Amino acid sequence: MKAQLSGSRTIHHPFINDHVTFVRTAQESGYSHTWVEVILAPGRGVSLHYHKEHDETFMCLEGQLRLQIGSKELNLKPGQYASAVAGTPHRFVNATSAPCRFKCVISPGNPAFEQTLQIRYGLAHDGKCSPKTGSPSSWLMHAYTYALADTKLAGPLSILNPMIQWLYNRAVSTGMAARLQEEYVKIQ
Repeated sequence: MKAQLSGSRTIHHPFINDHVTFVRTAQESGYSHTWVEVILAPGRGVSLHYHKEHDETFMCLEGQLRLQIGSKELNLKPGQYASAVAGTPHRFVNATSAPCRFKCVISPGNPAFEQTLQIRYGLAHDGKCSPKTGSPSSWLMHAYTYALADTKLAGPLSILNPMIQWLYNRAVSTGMAARLQEEYVKIQ
């Protein structure tokens, strides 16, 4: 794995051992896109979800990235890419025993997605995440960061989406959201 990630634009999640580098933020692109590069640890990934407001394009740079987009299963190798358009359930995982490096471009640019990553990784560094799952230990923080990024659960877990939205609203009304933003969002 190339060791190209360094500096203040790279964040690391200590429990799941992922690295995210902000190559171009929404603000830097005039809000046309957000571009991140991810080093995904073996066995890690995200559950089936969708976004109403943005598309995501994944391009494998090193290793192999397994994607599910709708009902289609893909195994991307370096140089291959695939897109999940807004509203399409998708997930990704590194099903190999070696790290995978991929690029993800979100269109249009999404500052809230960028904030979510910074908050979740910051909470992990402060010991406020489950060591097993890497997710925030507080349901309120978990729901806030999930809904902030326009993330909706898909499949059988979609029944939880109204509760996640309610918890998001609660995090905003209690001031927790503002405190998380103030504490952890540093990359614009």
